[in-house]
Amino acid sequence: MDSQYLTWAQTIVSNESSEIIRMFYTEFDALLPLDRREASNAGGGLLPSRLRKEIEGMNDWVYNTVNNGSVFPYRDFIQVKLQF
Repeated sequence: MDSQYLTWAQTIVSNESSEIIRMFYTEFDALLPLDRREASNAGGGLLPSRLRKEIEGMNDWVYNTVNNGSVFPYRDFIQVKLQF
């Protein structure tokens, strides 16, 4: 996971896309009126418990095949080029 510790804020931050997506499920609820929060949505909102396993499976698939599938080969290519 790509993360850093911000000493000035005394917190861990992440620029990992899968982690950012997971944050959207609940992390900003406190900024919304009660009736617009995830917990208030009928059926569970963005991450309903009945679909959680399926959604997490899809997130893992996207991360491992789309994100890493496009980033890692390019990164490996750059590392090889930089060695010469």
